[in-house]
Amino acid sequence: MRNDSVLSEFIKGVALKYASKVETDPKTSNQHELNGVTPLKAMLGTAKRMFPRVRFISFDENDSVTAAEGSATWYDARGNHPARTEYRLYYSENEAMSSVRAGDLIVVALLENDDLMIASAPSGSVAESELALLFAPADSAIEERFTVRTAESMSNVHLSFVTRSILDLLEIDAFEKFEGFYLEDMINRFGGVFPGTRAFSEYAANTLAEIPEDPDEALPLLMEREEVLFRLYEKTEAERRLANGFDSVEEFVEYAKSLMNRRYSRAGHAFENHLARLFSREGLHFSRGPTTELHKRPDFVFPSIEAYRTLPDGDVGKFVTVLGAKTSCKDRWRQILNEAERVETKHLATIQPALSNNQLDEMRDAGVVLVVPEEVRLTYQAERRNPVLNLAEFIDALKNRQRALDGKVIR
Repeated sequence: MRNDSVLSEFIKGVALKYASKVETDPKTSNQHELNGVTPLKAMLGTAKRMFPRVRFISFDENDSVTAAEGSATWYDARGNHPARTEYRLYYSENEAMSSVRAGDLIVVALLENDDLMIASAPSGSVAESELALLFAPADSAIEERFTVRTAESMSNVHLSFVTRSILDLLEIDAFEKFEGFYLEDMINRFGGVFPGTRAFSEYAANTLAEIPEDPDEALPLLMEREEVLFRLYEKTEAERRLANGFDSVEEFVEYAKSLMNRRYSRAGHAFENHLARLFSREGLHFSRGPTTELHKRPDFVFPSIEAYRTLPDGDVGKFVTVLGAKTSCKDRWRQILNEAERVETKHLATIQPALSNNQLDEMRDAGVVLVVPEEVRLTYQAERRNPVLNLAEFIDALKNRQRALDGKVIR
């Protein structure tokens, strides 16, 4: 069932640049036009093109998204003077582009259906790092003039769980390219309704012929498999519900909200479930979701909540590890800071790639140690990787602590 899709299956061409002041300052900008667009000819051609459906997506410093729909026109402003071409990309006014500032990253992508997508992200933000990770060519810098990648140059960019997740932020569903295996089995097994999150995670894991021994390979594979199966099953449920119709627009909106809320909630539970599977496979002892001070509930306490509660102050920091688990960080990573006051250093597992240097520094200064699959760690800048643990390193450290505590108890 594993799919070896490449980026060019979803994107025919992509161009990146940093916004200039002349494009963003209302006093000096050419309204609703992007500059430095001549390289776009390699992607859009030389003939005039109308794009009646353009998806605009703007991220802010906290990874919150403003999305809008509009149109765009690609044309030569000096079409009557072949020797003096001046190409322009004009776009309709929209809320997403109105928030772009000088220095922000701008991405223009020609999608597989020939629609355009224009995305932006502030300089230094996580979203900028993610977009650059996915689209930027390795051999050239991003400047105020567009750098273009054609489909040919993206045909060897194989998608992983990490890169599929970034595409998902851009509302490009790279998971649907998987063939529809197991759908009939899921319908028969679950009766057309969604099972509990632990049951679904168990089912997803059992569909894999083999789970790699390396936890850094196993976790992305488990997450990818569950995401694929979930979306496949969710699609059939949504189609059935849509076929039945809605009594009002409000009812439809509420149903759409419930789908998104369930998707986000389930992803978080799936992450915890698959981490727990890997920890158990490695013979680790842990308490999952126990209650600590002020009725806080950390995701994992190693080796147990009993050890956390009963070990002397001088020992609890040596033998007890507290781990939070969040598929994405944003500002929510700070929630783990007061979940277990007896342990000063907190660990946080995530699968969010390309965290910014600023965010990594903030976590380090707050006493948070990140735990990520190795393929995610490699998306962080080299000088920021050392404090970050991959899963194998984290598990080895837990085993050492567990052995040390067992030896202390025996003596």
